[in-house]
Amino acid sequence: IVAGRVGGSSDRRCVRIHCRGLQRFFSVRPREAIVILGLLPSPAKYFGLQTYLATRQGDYKKDSPQYKYVETLGPDALNMLFTYFPDNPERIEIFGTLSNSINNVVIERQSGAAFDQLRFFIITPDQLMDHAVREALSSIAVAGKDIFTEPIPSNMSIGLDEAADDFTTWIRYAMPLDAGAARPRSDAWRDELPLVVLRIRDVRTEPQPVAYPPVVLEQRTAAQNPSEIDLLPDLINLVQAVCQKWGQPCDDADPQASEQRPPYFANLQVPPIMFVGPDCTDAGMNCLADNLDTVYYISSQVPVDDQRVYAVVGVLSTQTGNATYVGLGLNASARKLGFDNVSDAELTGSADAYGAAVADPDKFFVYYFARDCAGLEPLTGKYCRSIPQAVLPTCNPEDPDCDILTFSLREYIRPGTQRGPDAALTLSPHVIALQRP
Repeated sequence: IVAGRVGGSSDRRCVRIHCRGLQRFFSVRPREAIVILGLLPSPAKYFGLQTYLATRQGDYKKDSPQYKYVETLGPDALNMLFTYFPDNPERIEIFGTLSNSINNVVIERQSGAAFDQLRFFIITPDQLMDHAVREALSSIAVAGKDIFTEPIPSNMSIGLDEAADDFTTWIRYAMPLDAGAARPRSDAWRDELPLVVLRIRDVRTEPQPVAYPPVVLEQRTAAQNPSEIDLLPDLINLVQAVCQKWGQPCDDADPQASEQRPPYFANLQVPPIMFVGPDCTDAGMNCLADNLDTVYYISSQVPVDDQRVYAVVGVLSTQTGNATYVGLGLNASARKLGFDNVSDAELTGSADAYGAAVADPDKFFVYYFARDCAGLEPLTGKYCRSIPQAVLPTCNPEDPDCDILTFSLREYIRPGTQRGPDAALTLSPHVIALQRP
């Protein structure tokens, strides 16, 4: 959203990342800073600014634990997570975080408020540049508490030559509180971004830049007493109850089991996969724009047709104390595109019909997906989302351009903290493949 074309000659960058990517990536000199300043949006459940290592010259590591594990998942997963940049096989895609994100909780804790406020962000590999920019902002009466720095760590390749790393800065703004209003201010903010991006360069040769050390990621925690792990027996009972309601046999395996038959969900932030920026960078794996503000689960690919219905069953982390908001996403595999989302507000109450199977159905969700939900109400109630042909057309799975459905589950910001919950202490959802009656 905010990364403009900032650096490098146009000719070089057309060759290196091809011209369609000019508005997405930047490289940076050792004595430079990218400064983003402006008005933050109206209140929402989440706002975050994060810089990523986008592409890097070189190759991925086939001897890494991540590559060996993904290889066992099949060619689809391998082609998604270990990739060369389009039209440039000398560079690999990383899209991994550089540091801890600057989100609305971080901003509020430091400055007292986040939304509807003027705030200032510095992205730089040089501690001296950070100090100089802060002094310049102070000279125009900007308070230090309103300035936030995202360091580019010393293990990045800095410069504008062919070997330099490419970066990209993203803003995530999700679940605005005025959603549904006649003229929401959140839409106005998106339509006319009140943000300015500056590239600031120190042209002096002295003093030498002072690099930042490698990033130390913040530790994440999870709610206890009870923990989500304690809810595993109820989750298994709920999966079985859904199968019984439909009168169909289905896989009632432990959703946390390491060996499962498709369809299944994978936890992307536990070994050996570790969708965390520095771990992805070490392996040369595409981290798909990871973020420690959330836990990521993603399903295996599931074909959509007129006869299949999918039930996604899981723990609702907004009710267990592990998330500020939850998003159950629908994604097109070939385009790597999220095309729909079911929020925690829509998931709430969806397991109430299964009170006989679980002690506290409010802590769970059961949501259905079909090509057409019409006629399924006796089994699904109002908790079903249609996936029309216009959004995800039927295609031949052997075609590399064929979009196949995958589900994702994200659990953002554990209340009382400024990060997402500890991924190892959350429960994987379960996806059940059913036949339409």
